[in-house]
Amino acid sequence: MSAVASSLEIAAGRCADPTPEIYARLFAQHPELESEFHMDTDGGVRGGMLSQAFDVLLDLADGDGTFATAILMTERANHEGYGIPPRTFFIFLATIRDWVHHVLSGEWTADMDRDWRAILQKAQAICGISED
Repeated sequence: MSAVASSLEIAAGRCADPTPEIYARLFAQHPELESEFHMDTDGGVRGGMLSQAFDVLLDLADGDGTFATAILMTERANHEGYGIPPRTFFIFLATIRDWVHHVLSGEWTADMDRDWRAILQKAQAICGISED
C-alpha cells in the first residue's frame, strides 16, 4: 500500500464523511468555485465527485493509472462545457491532500509528502496543466 493510500485510510477512519470539510476548505481557498455547485442542493454531486476523486487518487497511487487517466480526461472534457478549466482538477486533488495532511497532523510523514507530490504531478500531466 502506498503512503497516499495509507494516509487516505487513516483520514477516513477519523472522519465518517469528509465531504463537508473538504468542500469548505476548497471554497474558502477558491470562493469562485462555490457558485458552480448552485444546483447541488443535497450535496450529492459533491459527494459523488469526491468519491470519484478518491478512486482516481488510489489508482494513481497503487494502480496502473488507466482508470485515473480515463476519468480525468473524460471529466476534463465534460467540465469544459461548463467553463471549468483543467487546473480546477489539480486544485481539487490538492485540496484533498491538504485536508488529509490536516487530519493526520503530526502523523504526516516524508513518504506521504513525497507520494502525494508524485500523484499530483501525474494528475497534472494527464490533464495537461503545469503547476504554478
